[in-house]
Amino acid sequence: MQTNLQNLFLTAKEDFLQSYLFTLPKIIHYSVNRAGEIKENSIERTELIKKFNKMVIKDISKFTQDFINHIEILEGYLAYTSSPKAFEKAWKFRKTKISKLSMFEVQALLANHAQLIPMIKSENILNAGEKGLIKSKENSAFLYGLRHSKGNYSDALDELGNFNYQPPFDALGMLRYRWLEFISVKYNLPIFMFITMWFKHNAIESSNHITMICPLKITKLNNDFDSPLNLQLISVDESIEKIMKIRSMDFVQVDSRIRSSLTEEFVIKYNYESIKTNSKLRSNLIRWAQSKGKKCPGNRCNNIEFSNVTNKSKIHLGHIVPQNWASLYQFFQENNHIHHPDNLYLSCAECNTSLNDSFPDDTLRKNIVSEQYGTIGDYIRSDSNYFSKSEE
Repeated sequence: MQTNLQNLFLTAKEDFLQSYLFTLPKIIHYSVNRAGEIKENSIERTELIKKFNKMVIKDISKFTQDFINHIEILEGYLAYTSSPKAFEKAWKFRKTKISKLSMFEVQALLANHAQLIPMIKSENILNAGEKGLIKSKENSAFLYGLRHSKGNYSDALDELGNFNYQPPFDALGMLRYRWLEFISVKYNLPIFMFITMWFKHNAIESSNHITMICPLKITKLNNDFDSPLNLQLISVDESIEKIMKIRSMDFVQVDSRIRSSLTEEFVIKYNYESIKTNSKLRSNLIRWAQSKGKKCPGNRCNNIEFSNVTNKSKIHLGHIVPQNWASLYQFFQENNHIHHPDNLYLSCAECNTSLNDSFPDDTLRKNIVSEQYGTIGDYIRSDSNYFSKSEE
């Protein structure tokens, strides 16, 4: 059986062909603005489709493994990344293509968690002598990152870390842009890449430049073949979360859902102890479940709707991993994992007490994690606006 990741690539490839490439004109004209000069060219649609099929190969198992290898390479570079705030400051310090940092600028960057790395020529991401795209060595359908060179294109970076990156002039590079947008925005594949920037710096004898890198994500799906990429700087934490999701997708079967992490505020607000001791919070949680037609995932009550349970005290908070069992292992106590909203679910009193200290059986467990029922964490994800405003 295929994994979520393999299934995504198969579906996305066919969808990209049908809904995008086959809708392009027979002759695709494109242009790129380089330092005020417009360069134009064209390509036949049939030729572009050939390029795509060569880039995204039929052997989906190999393609998926190449992508996992690609992600592992990117993971290694996270140890060298600067924060979005530091990168934003560095962006403003970039006066020319050969800017040199003052000691005050260096201090400002370091105070904002910048990593200033001596240029390494053998590493494309850290080599100041290269320009443009940094292509993946594992698979040509993906990118390690992009190089920011002052003055080659629009240099605007807003306060949220958003900016545009112009496409390369070759048709394959533009095709890669559209493909990466398609899988990351339409299919929610949590990919990321790096933006790299460099400055003149002569402190180390073997290198006369320092490099900064920062992870980023794609934020918009464009229809025009020669559109730029719309990007946003992201933190290391968000990058790690993306890696964890991708690895889960590579192992979990297609009938399972991959869940995004909850914010720390939600985790603290909706942990077991908080809900148990705060009657107003508990009441609001149950009221939401009743209004959405949520049911008990247990079978002893024949999956009774919570709206039919007139006494709210008969609606319990259950644990997927039982409290007593988890108390034997220290790591469950760390960061309050045992009482995390993703380990909690609503249950009628009859079904919850019937478990005693046992784990839910296969049927109950499958119900709890399904879209029809869900954990408390799933409730929050489906209506974060309600749960963020819910009174404590």
